[in-house]
Amino acid sequence: MFTKKKLTIIVLALFALLSVISETRAQTATTFVTGLKSPIKIIYAQRQGYFLVSEAGSPGATNNGRISIVTNDGLIRFNPPTTPD
Repeated sequence: MFTKKKLTIIVLALFALLSVISETRAQTATTFVTGLKSPIKIIYAQRQGYFLVSEAGSPGATNNGRISIVTNDGLIRFNPPTTPD
């Protein structure tokens, strides 16, 4: 039949296979906020409870990037204050 070494290898291989299969479940994405212009980086300000999002702005235009402040509710405040397009 199986030796102890072979059985151990089979059990470990099955365990590894099952752990890989269980980790590859499909994830669903949810839109949190819209209206950002080419977001580059996002930082969570934990003490304040909001996200800082750096935006590149519109392509072809110069110096039109901005930092947006996004609250946990998905509300956006722009810095400098502008009207969103």
